Amino acid sequence: MPSVKALFEKIDKQPLNSMTADDPSPMVIGQRISTLKSHISHGYFKEGFDLCLQTINGVPCIDRAAWFKAVLDFSSLVPASFHKSAWYDQLNSLRGFAAAEILRLTAQTACLSDFRSNLAHLDDQIINLLGSAHPHDRELANEMQLRLFFYLAVYLQRLTKKKRLPTNLDAVINTCFQCALSLKKTLPSVDTLFSRPTWEHFYSDGLALRLQSALLYSNSDDPQPPWKSILLEALYQEHVSTDAKVEFQFLRGLDESIKSRDVCASNTEEMFFQLIDCKPDLSIILWYILRPVAAGSDVTKSFDLVLPESRLKAIIRVVARIFREAPFLTDASEVCQLDAIVFLLALSISYLIRYASSSDVLKYQSPKTPSSWPPAPLCLLNSRLLPSGLQCQCWNNMCTYVKNKSAASQSSLTHFLDQLRFVAPNHATSPRLTLRVAWATSHLPLDSGSDESTSWAARIWEAGLAALVQDPEFVQKNSPALSIGKKSERNTLFPTELNSNWWYGSHVEVSPGMINEDHAWFYLGWRWLALYWLEHPPAKLETVLNHLHHLEGQQFPIDPECALLAGKLVNKNVVLDSSSAVLKPLGCLALTIMDAASKVPLKLATSEESSKLTKAITDEIASLQANFGLPSTSGEPRFPPTLCLFNNDCSIFADFPCVFVFVLQPEMYSVTFQKLF
Repeated sequence: MPSVKALFEKIDKQPLNSMTADDPSPMVIGQRISTLKSHISHGYFKEGFDLCLQTINGVPCIDRAAWFKAVLDFSSLVPASFHKSAWYDQLNSLRGFAAAEILRLTAQTACLSDFRSNLAHLDDQIINLLGSAHPHDRELANEMQLRLFFYLAVYLQRLTKKKRLPTNLDAVINTCFQCALSLKKTLPSVDTLFSRPTWEHFYSDGLALRLQSALLYSNSDDPQPPWKSILLEALYQEHVSTDAKVEFQFLRGLDESIKSRDVCASNTEEMFFQLIDCKPDLSIILWYILRPVAAGSDVTKSFDLVLPESRLKAIIRVVARIFREAPFLTDASEVCQLDAIVFLLALSISYLIRYASSSDVLKYQSPKTPSSWPPAPLCLLNSRLLPSGLQCQCWNNMCTYVKNKSAASQSSLTHFLDQLRFVAPNHATSPRLTLRVAWATSHLPLDSGSDESTSWAARIWEAGLAALVQDPEFVQKNSPALSIGKKSERNTLFPTELNSNWWYGSHVEVSPGMINEDHAWFYLGWRWLALYWLEHPPAKLETVLNHLHHLEGQQFPIDPECALLAGKLVNKNVVLDSSSAVLKPLGCLALTIMDAASKVPLKLATSEESSKLTKAITDEIASLQANFGLPSTSGEPRFPPTLCLFNNDCSIFADFPCVFVFVLQPEMYSVTFQKLF
């Protein structure tokens, strides 16, 4: 069987004249609505039909319901006297397509009465198309049935939310999803009224509805109530139309045996991949990734309930599928798979945390279960939970670049890649979001390329820690507050106003002496980066010096494990480069940190663990003193007060003879530096 893509390539595009440009802007679509009305008023119905068809084929995805309503109005006004015209028989296809698109665009916003009317109109068009002799009409009717069943479920869910029906509609909603899944997949015909891009849009939209139906459908052997009677009762809750007896003829023709239809066997992941091969839409991708996760023991014990391992694997598979032509890692200005992974990680964290702050979250999950989006159709999600226009632009640009690799698409990506690689100071990501992305990147369950992803994660940890220690709320020991978006953030992929509790869903331990989760995450990141640099020393010692400065500069007790790692880092670098001018200030700072940490009362699980850690710090101090040729004197500072010469800018140590002396402040468990002239 030929692939869907191959079939699309065989479909001939409709010829477009100068009247139709492929411009989907509201102004252009508005002009065409006016032109169509003018054709109607002058009786130019052939010209009106051509305008409708040329517009739909020239702009495959029109996101204005007003246009399709104008098409329906036009088709209903065409006189029967045109029945001998070749285009007259194609009006049913045009009506059916417009009716289906109206449901796509209004399922969330239309009032229930209008929603029901739109469903009734689609039902009527299905009857018309099923009686057609044209194969492409029957294919279109199949796609329309899919939309009828799916949006019936959406309508009933909205009706239930308003609590206007005493009967439980869950079983009927489930049957609607079952009916959608029981339909055979429609492959587009070569002989079709619509252009290849238009059919591709319509077909991929149908795949998205099938995918949602598959994931929302619940197979049950429990006895089911009468399906059709409950459905029709629900459909007429709003009002009984004077034409009630002739409405929903297609649905009325169904019998109870519909509940026994076999659901078309299909692996949901294969269905999803088929969809994103046609159209890698960011909203449906995010919906798929953030769907509810089975709460197995490996998930409930996860450090991060926002990004359990199963969700990380899903993100990796999505990126590997869409960006299979891109390298896994690159330092150039090209898109790599890790860029896309970081993007989806940040997006998932942002919108799951945003959803967690909504009032509906408690209905679907508890704090001990993986954080997920609600089990609802995508069209019913609050728009605040969907990707922004800028985020969609970034995603589309990355997909386009990987497909075409043109200079134009590359130039438009530079701004986004700088943010995804955390080197854009003017559009900086929240340091807390950066640290969560760093943790996820450092724990990707990869079959290969783990070394590359770990080195990428190290850069993110480093950027996140550097930004966190400069954050006013971290310095002032306050919890981050939700802020109003600033003008400077309009071009920022992940603005800070998205959330306030960036640590939601993480199980980081706030040990005694720590003020809040900010400090716990600071230590977590500091330890991870130190351990990484013990195995992979950075190219410049100044990097290690800055890392130690981050630790020493905090106005709270120094974590003993971090202090021990500080000593190990310096001892490691003494062996690697004993001639560096940075070594002395580095060793001095490490001794300061360990000296302060040794005065902090340890509160570990057992006294044995405390003793081991204390001894390890003492041994590391002795090793460091030996490496620098320093005597160890009990009860005194373990280093001379004027040992090192340095400034805040470690690149000018040798050029500026600025002398600093240490002033030990035991009550702060830290050492400050005073400049002497």
